[in-house]
Amino acid sequence: MKTFQAKILLVCTVLLISLLVLKACITQQQQQSPGPLPTFKLSGGATTTPVSIAESDAIKRPWLGFGIEWDIENNDNQPLPLTQKQWQTLFTRVDALHPNWIRSMFDMQWFCPSGQVGNYTFDSPEMRAWYPILDYARSHHITVVIGSWSYGPWASGSNNYAEALGDLAQYLIKKQGYDNIRYVSGLNEPDTKQSSFGDWENLAHAISISLNQRGLYDKLALIGPDTSQTNGWITNSGLPWNAQTMLGAYEWHNYINTCCDIQQGR
Repeated sequence: MKTFQAKILLVCTVLLISLLVLKACITQQQQQSPGPLPTFKLSGGATTTPVSIAESDAIKRPWLGFGIEWDIENNDNQPLPLTQKQWQTLFTRVDALHPNWIRSMFDMQWFCPSGQVGNYTFDSPEMRAWYPILDYARSHHITVVIGSWSYGPWASGSNNYAEALGDLAQYLIKKQGYDNIRYVSGLNEPDTKQSSFGDWENLAHAISISLNQRGLYDKLALIGPDTSQTNGWITNSGLPWNAQTMLGAYEWHNYINTCCDIQQGR
């Protein structure tokens, strides 16, 4: 009787192990073989272009993900007055995008119109119109890149610009708690505002010193060169002797004009 019970127990054990192995195989197969991609109906006459993705070329970590440019001003660098309903519409649309980072620009004259370092209006109407973007990013734990459109009230090469930019970063991060601001762009498209790479290099060095003096080295990194016309600057930025500029990330941008630019990978 005991031998018969032992045989039954052995058979049940083998059957249980077989079921577990089968379940593991099915689970693994499901993970390796995702369901079919969704299909879309195209309008009459439209054609499709097949896209091939090579897994060997997949981007590895660290990968910040996809982000957006989110600014509040019009073409005159003046913030647009939005109602609460309009803001909510924007928030809903950004929710749908799930951005991993946001690049948001400002103008130096929003908080320092006089050009006098230390005389700031961080609560000006322009700044208050900009803060909802930073508030949204902070509440959603989204990495933010901030930067200035221009030199504002100062001439090119003025150290006052770097000092005021450092004061703004200190105010936003240390006083207002926007610790999700991780990068600052020294100047938007410097290749359209400065005569040479050396000019930008000097500016980046001055901004680095300004950030370091305010104890922001471990909280904020300089990103650049932020060029739009001269891609050679990105190569120069990575040269060994430019380590003093404290670049934490390299960045530049281009403008897509036509579908041909996209198809040709421009």
